[in-house]
Formats: sequence, C-alpha cells, structure tokens
Amino acid sequence: MIHPRLLLAIALPVLCSACALPVREMPPDHVAAGEFGNGDNAWRLRDAAAVNGPEGLILIFTRLTFDRKKWVQDAQLTYDDLTHFLDNEVDYAPELDIKLNADGGYAAHRLVYAQYGATWRVDPALEHGVSLRVNDGRRIAGTLHFDGQRSFAAIDFDLPVLTIGPTPRPGVPLPADGGAPGHTLLARSDAIYNGDLDRLLSLLSPEEYSHAVGHYKYDSDDIVDYAPGDLEQSGASFYLLKQRMDTPRIRRITGGSVDGTTAWVDFEGSEEIIGHDPVTGTALMTQDKRGHWWIEELTTQSQVTSGADE
Repeated sequence: MIHPRLLLAIALPVLCSACALPVREMPPDHVAAGEFGNGDNAWRLRDAAAVNGPEGLILIFTRLTFDRKKWVQDAQLTYDDLTHFLDNEVDYAPELDIKLNADGGYAAHRLVYAQYGATWRVDPALEHGVSLRVNDGRRIAGTLHFDGQRSFAAIDFDLPVLTIGPTPRPGVPLPADGGAPGHTLLARSDAIYNGDLDRLLSLLSPEEYSHAVGHYKYDSDDIVDYAPGDLEQSGASFYLLKQRMDTPRIRRITGGSVDGTTAWVDFEGSEEIIGHDPVTGTALMTQDKRGHWWIEELTTQSQVTSGADE
C-alpha cells in the first residue's frame, strides 16, 4: 500500500503544473531590443518601459522582466512598482535609466543594480546618444547608442508612455459580489476566522497545501526526504493563528477586475489579532487550469478614521 504522503508527493507536481505562471516577456505594445553595460559587464535587454512623472520622462531598460501585476495591484503606478522584477531572488536586477529633456534629448542617466537608489549622472559624451523618431506623448520610439566612460548601450525601442499615478487595471470589472475570485477570498477568510481547518485546507493552493501538511523533497542523488508541514510542527491552533496574522477578516468585496486567469479583488475588513482596526486591501488571485482560484498576494492599508492619530 502506498503511503498517503507519497501519493501527495506524486500528485503535487501535476497540480502545480496547472497553476498559472507569470508572463516573462514584454507586452505586445512594448518593443525593445539590444544590450547595455558598464565596464566589463554587458546585459541583454529583456524588458523596457517609458514613464512620465514628477521626475520627467524616463526610459528604463532592464536585464529582468518587470512584475507588471504589481503595477496595477492598487490601481496606482508608482516609482516603487518599477523596482519589482520576476525571478529576482538575489536582488540583482541591472537596469539603465535615461532621463530625457523637454526636447526629447539626453539629460542624465544612471545604472541601477538592485532595489536601492542610484545617482543620476551627466556625461557630455552621451549628449547625442538618444535619437527619437516618435515622441508624441503617447508613444516614444528611437535608438540609444552610448559609448561613455562608465556605461554603454545599443538599443532600439518603441514603447507606450506610462504615467505615474492612477492606472487602469486590465480586463473587465468584477461583478458586485466579486464573482468566483471574490467568493473564494471570502470563503478563505471565513474558514480562517471560524476555525474550519478542513475548509481552509481545501482553499489553499497546491504549494500552500504542501507546506501545511508536509511534502517530499528530491535531491540529485534520488534521495527522497520528507519535510514536515506547519500543521505537524505547530499544531492546528497555532497554524490558524498564523493564518489570521496574514489575512484580515474580510467583510465586503468593494470592486476589482479580472483579466483571463488573473484577478484583483478589492475588499474592506478588519485586523483581528490585536483590536479591530479597519483595513482596505487588494487580493491578487490566479486561476489554474482546473478553474480554481488561489491567492497569490494580499496587501492591506489601514483606514484612518476621523479624529484618529495618523
């Protein structure tokens, strides 16, 4: 007889193969190709963006792919959103930023390697390195040819101009009750706060489930090793407490949108661990090939009530 845990280990890869994966390519309306570098380092361009905001019009060319889901998480595009990339586990995401002047010419540049600030530099040798063929406020297209002391680039691009601030989410609005994604979100919150462990486990993604109940790991020598789950290590009560620490008590779906297998579900609720502070938030959700919705990320913002200390 096969041990149930071994059956789980066999089934998990099949289940996970049905999960939606992030898109690791530029959208169809973004075109950019080439390379950039610094000293002995050269990186092939994988993604790009043109962004207009308080700092002016900036071209961004990156070695990694932007995590564009974060751009619309709260329906606001911020400079911080542009620092998030897919597959950036080691916080190493080289990018070349070009600030343009009012005439569309080179004003300054900077090389950024990770999620921390970098200084804008002005190199007179790069003054004629930007050549635009389109710059109408909606799109910007041209070439970038730099060969400076600290940086170089050979890039051709054709990009829509994004604006820092409110940004529409893709897809169509969710129905008033949140539709299937909203129902899943409410059901998961109810299970957590009603202490219904069986119901909660049925609403976890395959990856979350494997970490909750335990899973088998395989190494290059074909050795099977069992990793106990949170339930075995902590017990049901502490596991549910940790779930409450990560998930607010969701009272009402307030909006959102769905775009294929991705949904953004806006909600109102309250933190229930210490006190009952009201919060608003958004759940980023993903649908697998079986039609199940999973929570990919959940963010909240505290609501400031009248007369409350900020």
